[in-house]
Amino acid sequence: MINITSELLNNATIQRFIQETPERFNDVIEKSVNRAAQKAAQLAKKLTPTEWGVKKEFVKDSKVTRADKRRGYLDARVSLGGLRTPLIRFEGVSPRTPMTGKTSGGVSVMLAGTQQRFKHAFIAQTKSGLGVFERLVDSSGKTKKTSSGKDKLRQLSTTTAAKMAKSDKTNISEKITPEVQGTFEKSFVSEAATWLNVLGAK
Repeated sequence: MINITSELLNNATIQRFIQETPERFNDVIEKSVNRAAQKAAQLAKKLTPTEWGVKKEFVKDSKVTRADKRRGYLDARVSLGGLRTPLIRFEGVSPRTPMTGKTSGGVSVMLAGTQQRFKHAFIAQTKSGLGVFERLVDSSGKTKKTSSGKDKLRQLSTTTAAKMAKSDKTNISEKITPEVQGTFEKSFVSEAATWLNVLGAK
């Protein structure tokens, strides 16, 4: 997601830094990568619910595995927390109220800007709340039953927030890359200048 570009390397401060204090290169990389990773986490957490049309509370706190030069790791990893999100929590669910009587006709859900239809699904109110459900069937197509004779149901949900953020349906990674790259470059120049001042390089 981030790169050390030729434009960055041609920056006057960076050229001085590389020439006069090259032993601090990994220090600068470590701090700059970690700041860029924090920015990526912030943007991904903000953009994922917006792009997918789900409430923000279903995208939990982000996790950043930081770069650590002492351990030989100069890259960082970002992931979002959160379990699979029930379809009922998305915008554009139609119908949105319980379907009584003959539960046929299916349910439409807006996912990442695209209306998707689940033709065997229906809206129902259960003890766990309102949801989009399907009946479970066996290999012969018969509806499975519980011990009390009721239809077995499963609530439909999407994948996790982490996988939604990585999905090519929204290209969130590509959308946040320019700002993340900018954060990295700004930090890189700033940290290089700091080391030049601290070490009294000339």
